[in-house]
Amino acid sequence: MPLSDDEGSALLPSSEAYRGRGGPFAAPPTTTWTERNVPLLRTLRGYGRESLKIDAVAGLTVAALAIPSAMGYASIAGLPVQAGLYALLLPVLAYAFLGSSPRLVVGPEGAVAAMIGSALMPLAVQGSAEYISMAAALAILVGVIFILARFAKIGGITEFMSVPVLVGYLSGIAVFLIVAQLGKITGIPVDAETTVGKLHDILVGIGALHPLTFVIACISLVSLALLKRIPRFPGALVVLVVAIFLSAVTDLAGHGVKTTGVIPSGLPIPSIPVDGLTHMTSLLGPAVGIFFVAFSDSILTARSFAARNNENVDTNTELSAFGIAEIAAGLTGGFPIATSGSRTSVNNQTGVRTQMGQIIAALAVAIVLLFLTAPIQYLPSPVLGAIIIMAAASLIVPAEWRALAASSSAEVWIAGITAAGVLLIGVIPALLVAMVLSLIDVARRRAGAPDAVEGWLTDEKHYASVERHPDALVTPGVIVYRFDASLFYANATRFKERFLSAIDGAPYPVHAAILDASCMGTTDATAAEAIEAVSHQLDQRGVQLLVAELGGWPRIEWDELGLVDDIGGNNFYPTVETAMQAALSYIGTSTPSPTQRTKSNVEGIEDESI
Repeated sequence: MPLSDDEGSALLPSSEAYRGRGGPFAAPPTTTWTERNVPLLRTLRGYGRESLKIDAVAGLTVAALAIPSAMGYASIAGLPVQAGLYALLLPVLAYAFLGSSPRLVVGPEGAVAAMIGSALMPLAVQGSAEYISMAAALAILVGVIFILARFAKIGGITEFMSVPVLVGYLSGIAVFLIVAQLGKITGIPVDAETTVGKLHDILVGIGALHPLTFVIACISLVSLALLKRIPRFPGALVVLVVAIFLSAVTDLAGHGVKTTGVIPSGLPIPSIPVDGLTHMTSLLGPAVGIFFVAFSDSILTARSFAARNNENVDTNTELSAFGIAEIAAGLTGGFPIATSGSRTSVNNQTGVRTQMGQIIAALAVAIVLLFLTAPIQYLPSPVLGAIIIMAAASLIVPAEWRALAASSSAEVWIAGITAAGVLLIGVIPALLVAMVLSLIDVARRRAGAPDAVEGWLTDEKHYASVERHPDALVTPGVIVYRFDASLFYANATRFKERFLSAIDGAPYPVHAAILDASCMGTTDATAAEAIEAVSHQLDQRGVQLLVAELGGWPRIEWDELGLVDDIGGNNFYPTVETAMQAALSYIGTSTPSPTQRTKSNVEGIEDESI
């Protein structure tokens, strides 16, 4: 039977309103099994010539940026440059078909490449057949972890990589990559594996600097910096092509400048890296680390661009897509891949509409491998080093550090420690330190959660902090206390001390205390003991405890923890206002309700009857 509210509008019982609908939430759109598991098919509905033209331009632009970058990142990982190109083929196609983001660009990436080199160089000779096989096996292991994470539904664990950790980690990786290229751009032999060791080798061997190599590197860096100012211009590809041409014409290799050397033409033949998989035990730790970095970076990038374009990214779909893409990389002579933020940004700027852009990019790379590998052998190493340095420098974003400083000095310290860890103890150990710092940061924030003593705002008609709103009205005899976080072992003591301190600091005798639980979430056993302690101490003081606005799930937890029985089920109220009315009734006051009060100065309050 329809009801009516105070204004006369019709109301319906929920059982009648939702009858036959299967619940209050809309069912997801009906799709076929194929469309659910191959998102590209869904995005291609109504695909036309105009969309293909836009995606083709985007794909060719991304390929122009990806080819030199992939070659450089392969070099960072200690692999032949063709391995970087292989990683732009089947892995990219796999993600194009299976990924939920139409804009995300996958492939070799600097941070992951550095982690690969850090993990494999102690295990095998760089560039050897065993080393290449281990890199491919590492990609397969990373892919398996992605798929296991999909089935275990633990993708959310990567969110423990907080923003300060990611900023510090990427900044440290940037310096790591830049230092790693100093040998290439100077011609000075560098044998050390650590960042500090590489710097030492450069300083000690400065007398062995090769002038022509250094000049070529400087010209390349200046050219890249100038061309970078042109929007969506493939400056790295232009510099690479010009360098290859000049190297072939002037025989730079004959003048002592190192070049890439002969690159086998043709497409990779899929195979299982049997030799590399025999080192599975040694590779498992690095694989887990690469998974965390690759997925954290990828999901953050995907969600960022999806939000800008009113699109949705499904975490589980991304886990599956990346898992298949990583395995594809391992089976085709590549290495672990991730997301390229810079190439994704360019892809988005071109107006790409679907992952057809990535399919076209992969076809462009295939053409290079089939017909254009001969010229690449003349590519000077200092040019490749310059390309990597420019790409690495883009990972350091001063605005992000300024944002951290504006937020909290503690976040700057966390970012700085993470960056230093990358440089001093290595990439993989630094990742573990970063994860621990993230957890510490979470505990620190929750342990120091903000709180407030509240008063009534007449104009806005709600309760708010009396410190932030000096005109808020307080009710003699009653304290309203709000704690703005879930309660757990790290902040339980703070909650107890602050609640009691609010009562001790009241400008009048307190007879009732209202806990505004509107911002409180879950509660653990330690916190439950703190709440019981507060309840018992208030009882001993003759102060009635009332709880307002405790949400549905937290209320269930409190019931299971015995807190509802301890406090009394009749002392829980849906709003602070109703709790205040009950508190006034409890203390037998003649003081008007907050909505009726007009004065807020303490002197006036102290003179009123309670």
